[in-house]
Amino acid sequence: MKYGKKVHGLLIRLKNGENCFRELYDLVYKHLLVVAKIYLIDKSLADDVLSEALTSVYKNIKSFNEDKNGYSWLCKIVQNEAYDINKKTQIYEELNDNTKSPLDEIAVASLKCDIDMALLKLSEKERELIILRFYQGKTFAEIAEAKNVSPPMIHKSINKVLKKLEKLL
Repeated sequence: MKYGKKVHGLLIRLKNGENCFRELYDLVYKHLLVVAKIYLIDKSLADDVLSEALTSVYKNIKSFNEDKNGYSWLCKIVQNEAYDINKKTQIYEELNDNTKSPLDEIAVASLKCDIDMALLKLSEKERELIILRFYQGKTFAEIAEAKNVSPPMIHKSINKVLKKLEKLL
């Protein structure tokens, strides 16, 4: 059985009251850990994000729509938890670091310049995906709708472009 179908089946069984959460956890943990790390600024918080996300899955399993892709549902929960952690971390850092040196500002400006140069090395389609997702804050679903493809396809494409960007930087 394919991974996505197995995850979906476990979510349905869990929703129907079957005691299979441990089986679901064992199946998705490593995959979702990677997803968490993709969206986190501080990668060391990935286990925390996953713990929160899986707790949320357990508490909200009754809201799972069986007509939707179960793995995508799990990924979205992890993504949302990562965003929440990022916001909390950012606020904490702003409170603790309200003074920046001129060297910090130069480093940030230099990094922005490096990113801009790397973006120019991407194809127009790749650059557009990055701009829509990270500069305009569009969700995978919104980009997918605009491009007339599935959200998982957009997710995969963006991850591929991010790996390419990482090599360019």
